[in-house]
Amino acid sequence: QEVCEKMNKKNLGKTLLLLALSTTLMGASLPAQAIEVQPDSTAAVEPFYVGITRLTCTLDISSSGSADCHAKIAMSAGYSSDYTLTLLYSKDGRTWSEVTSWDGSNSTDVTKSHFIYRKGDYQLRLTVKVLDSSGKYVATYGKNSNVVSY
Repeated sequence: QEVCEKMNKKNLGKTLLLLALSTTLMGASLPAQAIEVQPDSTAAVEPFYVGITRLTCTLDISSSGSADCHAKIAMSAGYSSDYTLTLLYSKDGRTWSEVTSWDGSNSTDVTKSHFIYRKGDYQLRLTVKVLDSSGKYVATYGKNSNVVSY
């Protein structure tokens, strides 16, 4: 019986040590305080762009097949931009190919139209190259529109 008591005390000590270590390790990976965050459905999170204050890209397709392509590019003071607006097509929703594209510079509001004739998914891709006041390249950013099925 003494042997059993010694083994139980020895195992109890090991068990308590393992429990203490496990609690410590788990506690280190958990936040000290949890708070509930209520999402604000009206607020949109925008990524940070150097030289750009606003970048949007939207696509609308009418029932007759007219794709209305819209982009807004607002630059910070002292920056300019070159942009490419590309209309993309996908038959399967995974592989995208270029339908047409438009290039320009220093525009704030871009509106283009293109007639489409193939059934499938369409999306716009806006690519903006940012230049500083001396014309030196700063960065390139991209934004995709919603996907529209036609």
